[in-house]
This record gives sequence, structure tokens and C-alpha cells, in this order.
Amino acid sequence: MATSQTEGISITTCPICLEEFKTPKYLPCLHSFCESCLNSYIISALKSESRGKSGKTEFHCPVCREVVTPPVPSVKYQEWAQQFPLNHLLVALMDQNKLKAKVKLCDPCKAIDDAPAVSWCVDCNEAMCQNCTSVHKRQKMSRDHVLKNIDEMQTIPVVTSLQMCENHKGKTVEAFCSDHNQPCCATCVAIHHRKCDHVTTLEEAARGILKSKDLSELLQRLKDTSTINQTLINDKRENIKALEDQKARIEKELQNARQRVIENFDKQHSTFMKKFSQKHNTKIEEMTDSIKEIENRDKAIQNCTNLIEVSMTRSSETHVFLEMKKVIEKEEEQIKVLEQIHTKHKRIDFDFKMDKDLDKLVNDFKTIGEVEIVEHSKSLTKSYPRMIGGTILKECLPKLISSFSVRDKCGVSCYVYGMCCMSDNKLLLPL
Repeated sequence: MATSQTEGISITTCPICLEEFKTPKYLPCLHSFCESCLNSYIISALKSESRGKSGKTEFHCPVCREVVTPPVPSVKYQEWAQQFPLNHLLVALMDQNKLKAKVKLCDPCKAIDDAPAVSWCVDCNEAMCQNCTSVHKRQKMSRDHVLKNIDEMQTIPVVTSLQMCENHKGKTVEAFCSDHNQPCCATCVAIHHRKCDHVTTLEEAARGILKSKDLSELLQRLKDTSTINQTLINDKRENIKALEDQKARIEKELQNARQRVIENFDKQHSTFMKKFSQKHNTKIEEMTDSIKEIENRDKAIQNCTNLIEVSMTRSSETHVFLEMKKVIEKEEEQIKVLEQIHTKHKRIDFDFKMDKDLDKLVNDFKTIGEVEIVEHSKSLTKSYPRMIGGTILKECLPKLISSFSVRDKCGVSCYVYGMCCMSDNKLLLPL
């Protein structure tokens, strides 16, 4: 099992350039990349897919292949990478890795001399020498900043800097609206959440999150989902091997028959193998594509797991809370796709039936035989875990009776986390 330090180092490596992140930006699927690497990938991908034609408004994540739409698709695709939010967790992890150096130098003084750092500004994310620390405390703009001893920073949560609002540039996240399940800055609260009943400070909303049941259950659901994915992948790979073995056995039978009736056999053999190979290749391609889809989804699940585990050990409760909310939303998207794959999962076999005329060794047979695709429904694992009202729902087979949408008093669509059936045939929905 990897240590926290190993996880911290590995999670700060860009999947594209395989070097430490430079300005890490994260996509809606929660995978992160250097801004420059992401920009180069987008440009290359769009030129390859559409030959540079205008009107393209999406691209695929380089890791999980999920379709990604930029926040403002109307701008030039060369500027899309700039729009995605900065991954504060990775920035803070890299800062802490730098703090582990034997001699940490003052960031403001780097251009002048090599003054050793004695403190760390949590708000500026910079190391400072004694003189810069004194000046920092006197400046009006920075006198309220939180300063920590440089040695102390190795033992405190790594993410302590302010989180910026993704909707209002320059505004910090200070509150959380439970009605809409969203972090908010002061502007968000004033404009979009002034009628909401459950708006609290971010610190209050995140208090106790590290020891909460929701966080531990989320982590367990992610791990359980990954386990189910691996079981599906392994079974499909075993099925492919079995199909290859069955194909080899059938071909051998045909070769033995061909030796007995060689003159008339060659013509029918060619026709048969063409049809058989088409069926075989079609199923192999379908199953291989299914494996790739599951693997891509599992990469997203494992990435969510890594984010949660690292956040739990290296982040403040506030950041863990925010990361958890992002992961829960992404988890639900992945589970929906995985459930569809899981529901359609069937065992595939080839069933060869040799032609009766060939079996009787007559010279005037019309066909060699048929290979039928036999699909066996196979229950490999338990159902994917789902969260309903904070409770994990397992091994349920849902049936759609009717559908409806729910909006709050602000007219915004919201999630329903459970329901209660009343005696008068009405539903009580907690939002």
C-alpha cells in the first residue's frame, strides 16, 4: 500500500508530460493537467478530429475519454485551457513538497540573494525570510495574512489557502448553500441564494467532515465500484480467451472435414470462414470496446478515490468538503454509465453446428454449417453502490414508473435525496 508521501508525489505528476504540474487545471471529470499540456492536447485533438474546422465545441479527456465542454465554448479553442479552474489541492501539494527541501529560500528575495526562509504565508503561498516576514506583517494589504513557521508547515493540512469562486473572478468562497448544494462567495449569496433558507459559512458546513459517515461511505463506494469494474474486466478478458479457444477448436473440426472432402470443401470453407470471422470480429470488437469503456470509467473512479484519500490526510476540512461534493457529483455520472454496461453484460459463446451433408461425407453439400452467438446472462457481482439520502443502496433493481422534475422556490432544479410515501398517496420529498 502506498504511503501518503508517495501518493502526494504521484498525484502531482501531469499524465501528459509526466512531469510535475505547471499551473494544474482540472476538467469536469476531475482529471488534472498542466495548462500548457492541456492547451497543446486540445489544439492537436481538434485539428485531428475536425481538421481545424470552426464550430467544434467539445473534446475528450486525455485519460478517461469523457466528452468535455469548455466553460465558454464560443471563444477560440486555443483559449479553452485557460478557462478551466485551477486545482488548488495540487498547487498546495507541490508547495508542501518544495517545503521539504533541506534549505528553503525566500521567494520574494530569490532575484536578489539566497536568504533562508523562516515562515510561510498561507494566503500568498510563499516562503519568506525574517526581513520579508516583518514587512509582510506591517503592510496594510497583508497584515491579516496567516503566517506559519516554515518547519511547522510539514505537519499541518496542506490546503489552507483561500478557495476562489469559479463564477465570480477575484471573489473567495466563504459560504455553502445546502439548498443548492453549492459553495458560494458573497456575490453568489447576494444574487443567487438570497431566498435560500440554509446558507452557512463554509467552515461551519465543513466542520467534522473528516470523521463524517458521508465521507467514509463515499470512499467505500468508490472502492467498491472499482472492485466491480475489475471483476467485469477480468470476466470479459477470460471470455475473449474462451472465444479464441472455441474458435480454434471449430477451425480444427473444419480442417479435418476438409481433408475428407477436399474438392468440394474449399469453396464452402471460404464462404463459411468469411461469415464466421465477421461474427467473431464483431463480438471481439464489441467486448474490447466495452472493456475500454469500463477501464476509462474506472480511471475516473480511481482518480476520485485518490483525490479523496489525499485530501483526507493532507487537506483542511474545508477543502475535503469541497472535494467530496465534486466527487459525489462525478461519481453519480460514472455510476449511471457503468450500470448500463453492467445491466447489458452477457456471456458470449460460439456454438458450431456442422452441416448434415458434410457429416455424411456426401459431395453435394450446400454449406459447411453455422456458428451461433450464444449469450448467457451472468451475475458476476453485486450491484453498484448508490447514495440515497446518505444511505448506500445496494442490490436493488429499479423500475421506472413515472418521472418528474423538482424546483425550489428560486425556480432552480434541485436533487431529491429520498422520499416518504404518505397515507393519502402523496410523496414527501426532502430537498
